[in-house]
Amino acid sequence: MVNLNDEAYTLKSQLDGEEHILWVGKAGGSIIFRTIDAFLIPFSLLWGGFALFWEIMVLASGAPIFFALFGLPFVLVGLFLIFGRFYWDARRRKHTLYALTDKRIIFRTGARTQQITTLNLADIKSLSLKLKPDSRGTISFYTNTMGVAVSKALTDFQLFAGAGSCFELIDEAQEVYKKISALINKQEGEANHEVV
Repeated sequence: MVNLNDEAYTLKSQLDGEEHILWVGKAGGSIIFRTIDAFLIPFSLLWGGFALFWEIMVLASGAPIFFALFGLPFVLVGLFLIFGRFYWDARRRKHTLYALTDKRIIFRTGARTQQITTLNLADIKSLSLKLKPDSRGTISFYTNTMGVAVSKALTDFQLFAGAGSCFELIDEAQEVYKKISALINKQEGEANHEVV
């Protein structure tokens, strides 16, 4: 089991001088189905089924090897879409660490080569919470007010691509959501106070 205190310590080098870590969490690592799968599952079955049918027909007809080789990448893509993407998505989440500081949100991804991405709390215009009955949930962050509706619609696709700005399937999601909301409200209050 991962010790989150040790993981938080590894992020200390990423902090500014006055910045403090308030929360650290891991993404849920199990296989999950998203809204976009209502499209991707039938599409992947059609793609994979046709590609496999093509390969079988080419091999059975004794056609030149070029035709079999031509169809092979399509079969591999079909297998990835049907099975591999679920494994890849679970593995990506298994190696993802989230941190909330008093100034930013930090995403650390990758197993061997780690990538750090940050999002300033001041840049967040909206956030949403999808909560499951077991108190786990996903908090999504939106930075463009004009594109919030569009961003929300694309969240599942972004997550599928591994590019979503969210804390995905974290424990005690509602408590973390409240912490983030309070920090954003505090920063907005300080900004309004400075303007006046």
